[in-house]
Amino acid sequence: AVYKSIKQPSRSSVHNFFRDRFVKPVENFPTPINDFEQFLTRLSLEENAENALILHSLFNSVRKKSLLKAILIIAEAKLKLSPDPIGVLRSLSQFFQAVPDADYCLLQLLHYPLQVEILIKVFGHSDYLTQTLLQDPELLTLLGHRSQLENSKLFSEYQREIRHALSGTGSFSYKIGLLQYYRNREYLRIALRDILLGERSQLITAEISQLSNAIIENIFQLTVDESQCPWIQNAVSVIALGKLGGNELNYSSGIDIVFIYDPEKISKENKELGQLEVWAQNFIQSLGDSGDLGKLFRVDLQLRPYGNQGALLATERYYQDYFSKEAAGWELQSWLKARHIAGNKSIGEGIITFIQNVALDPLNREKIKSSMREVRKLGLD
Repeated sequence: AVYKSIKQPSRSSVHNFFRDRFVKPVENFPTPINDFEQFLTRLSLEENAENALILHSLFNSVRKKSLLKAILIIAEAKLKLSPDPIGVLRSLSQFFQAVPDADYCLLQLLHYPLQVEILIKVFGHSDYLTQTLLQDPELLTLLGHRSQLENSKLFSEYQREIRHALSGTGSFSYKIGLLQYYRNREYLRIALRDILLGERSQLITAEISQLSNAIIENIFQLTVDESQCPWIQNAVSVIALGKLGGNELNYSSGIDIVFIYDPEKISKENKELGQLEVWAQNFIQSLGDSGDLGKLFRVDLQLRPYGNQGALLATERYYQDYFSKEAAGWELQSWLKARHIAGNKSIGEGIITFIQNVALDPLNREKIKSSMREVRKLGLD
């Protein structure tokens, strides 16, 4: 009812409505800081100079203050429920400073109250998502309709969207930037399904994992193309371990990967092995380096034999020897969720089957149990 009454407001009526509801009578805005006390009280916020300055900054971030007052009237109930209402107001001020036209943005928010709720939810629940939205305010328009949030996406849909985005011309770094943008947009969409619609955690985890699978596969192809060594596609397997291997990623999960190559698929000279090493470093860098839109993933390579001291690229025979003779119980355990994710599938599935058979051998049962007890004791599981 409040929304309908102020959707096409006159300046004076909204000023009066806001004044009567929140603050002491005042003729003009911007309001003196002391006049925000009743607004803070109504939201159960502490009346102090710092909070009043945040409100003052919010009102100074827009020209059409009557529109902002209308937004705050609509937002009152949701603000009261936010775990960090003053943080929401601070981020709103930054958001209006980040958009090209704050007054046009206010009009959009009045027409689409769901977008107001999205801002409150994001700004009150997640610093990471807040920074994502402040960095690219246009995402609010793209995701601010319920139809964009209601359905989950499958791996095939992520693949189709990514390949369409990458199909045009552009440099390698430009396409990596497109993937960073796409990842940020989809993370925000998934998070809104979580915090706005209350989607089940299993579905959220599945969506994050399938999105990550699609991005990693496309990064693999981009880096192979960039290397100008197409034979790499058939010579190496990228294997996912940990939460990535089990399709159990959450918002902050890193990704565990290892590389296994087939020496029969590269030349006997060191030239191609050197090219493979250069490709692997570029692949890791593309996954983990921070750009203007942030990094795609936090990459962990420590689950390879001998951890960070071991070879980055190794053969199937190397892995077979290590896991049949030297691997600790927890290392064997970590491969029970291993999964080929990019490159030559037969190489990946061959070594996964071998190591899982070793891990499931009854002779190794006690070795794994005692090793996992030590891991848990150290808090490393």
